[in-house]
Amino acid sequence: MVQLGDHFKDKKGNRINQAGQQRWFIKARQDKQRRDDAAEKLDDNILATAAETVMATQIQIEAFETKLNSYDEATVFALMENQEALDLVNARINDLLARAHVMEDGRRAFMTEDGTKVFDEAGQEVPPTEIDMDVFTSDMPSWEAYKPEFEHRNALQLQRSEILEFQEKLDAARVEASEDGLTEERLEELDAELLGAMPPEIGKHLDGYQPPSAAPDMTAAFAAKAMPAMTPATTGVQAVFKPDM
Repeated sequence: MVQLGDHFKDKKGNRINQAGQQRWFIKARQDKQRRDDAAEKLDDNILATAAETVMATQIQIEAFETKLNSYDEATVFALMENQEALDLVNARINDLLARAHVMEDGRRAFMTEDGTKVFDEAGQEVPPTEIDMDVFTSDMPSWEAYKPEFEHRNALQLQRSEILEFQEKLDAARVEASEDGLTEERLEELDAELLGAMPPEIGKHLDGYQPPSAAPDMTAAFAAKAMPAMTPATTGVQAVFKPDM
């Protein structure tokens, strides 16, 4: 007669010994624990997904669109300021170019005040073998007179590119905010992304804008007013257009 303590049958009717019985129970417990852990993780994922997919309300969307409108107005105003500054610096540069020495290839050239170097209108140094230093006269503008205007224009052109790039981000955010299925989380992300990407030339036209300590600015010597630096961490900015008139 087979002793019950020595053998038992598995689900298929096969008899296994006592050591096998112990291993079978251990494996069964491990399998159950893995199933329980997987189920718990699935429940956590479902809850997390549900929390992330809380839909933005119509009131929240409308408030965001109002903020976008204010950003749009500030962007347009920044572009107008930038264009006015570009017009002024271009007028000064054109005057300097009109009085500069013209090289054989059509480039304008400027000699440094110490008479040791020559630069063309693009800021490239002209080798002494390509130009006669004696052609420069005292009534021609120097490199020191042309260089700051040249750098100022480059800085303004870069600013304009950044403002236009931000304008594109505004347009993209407006489109996304108008689509179905916008969540609260994504709405907050859009708001933070716009603040982080906002050029200071735009931010200064918004109420509540608090810039950090001013950083060195290439155009500071030419700007009518200081242009503070923007930081992605700026908070508490109210989307209220504030014309700097």
